[in-house]
Amino acid sequence: MMWTLFRGGLRRCFLDQSGNVAILFAFSLPVVAGGAAFGLETGIWYLDQSKLQQAADAAAYAAGIENRAGSTSDVMLTAAQAAAAANGYDTTTDTLALVSPAVINGVANANASSVVMTRKEPRFFSQLFDDSTITIRATAVANFTTAANACILA
Repeated sequence: MMWTLFRGGLRRCFLDQSGNVAILFAFSLPVVAGGAAFGLETGIWYLDQSKLQQAADAAAYAAGIENRAGSTSDVMLTAAQAAAAANGYDTTTDTLALVSPAVINGVANANASSVVMTRKEPRFFSQLFDDSTITIRATAVANFTTAANACILA
């Protein structure tokens, strides 16, 4: 008699399907939360790369204006750093390199200036899996042409 009650109770315990959703939810919650955290982190990296590209574009444009005016590379670098600083350049986390004359399609062009900016990004959630640094990079080239062949139509 006792064995029959125990066997019936045990059988009911294993055949009872109430609470299965709670168990599945408990097991899948870390995976869902981890995926959301990683998606948020990569979204932050993408946003920061877009901002860095904007700063590199402004820096290349400023260096190109100084290049067209015939300024030295030091003046071009100072103008590029000032324009980049106005667009979020941070000297503690970012690096800015000016290449003038820039190489376009494998050919050095004296009328072009190139800016390469890099930034070290912090890891939040993903540092649990990998401790290497994330480096984002943005490159911009400013090229000008002379107006020697310009024509005015009346």
